[in-house]
Amino acid sequence: MNELMYFILVVVVFAVQYFLSTRNNLLWGALIPIVFIAGMSWFYLENKVSNNIGFLIIALVGLALLIEEWNRGRRMLHKKRVKEIEKMKTQDITIKK
Repeated sequence: MNELMYFILVVVVFAVQYFLSTRNNLLWGALIPIVFIAGMSWFYLENKVSNNIGFLIIALVGLALLIEEWNRGRRMLHKKRVKEIEKMKTQDITIKK
């Protein structure tokens, strides 16, 4: 696979991670980080890694980025809920008058 395909794959994975993180169930956002950890563990256990330190750095940075994307999605969901509640309160106030 060339570099462009790797880049596209990473962008798609982060887009899916963000989408799953904005779902109501908290565990959907944990799906990709768990698969990532399992895949990286499998690579390591099968001795498919030539540089242990580089592999560890890539694994930790990748996991940190996935968790940050999860956190960003959860914050967006929270903001969306707060906005919806404010909208409902505003409509409730206008109906009572």
